[in-house]
Amino acid sequence: MTTYDIVLLRQLILGIITELPNKASWRFVPQKYEFPDPLNPFAPPFPEYGVGPRSADPAVNFFWLFGVKIGDVDYSADLK
Repeated sequence: MTTYDIVLLRQLILGIITELPNKASWRFVPQKYEFPDPLNPFAPPFPEYGVGPRSADPAVNFFWLFGVKIGDVDYSADLK
C-alpha cells in the first residue's frame, strides 16, 4: 500500500470519487505462478489468464486461480 493508495481510499470514503480508477475489484493469478519478487508482486506484471488444452471434455478445462481482492486492507471482503 502506498501513500497514493491512502489518498484514493480517503477520497472514496469521503465521496469525492465513486470508484477506484483503473482497478478491477478482483484480480486473478494462476495458482502455479511464482512471483519473481514477492515483496513487489506488481513488477513485472503478473499473468491474469490461463492457457489449457483444447478438448471436448469440459472436465479438462479447469483452471486453478488465486483471487486477489483489490483495496481490501482489513480482509473484510465477502468471499461468497
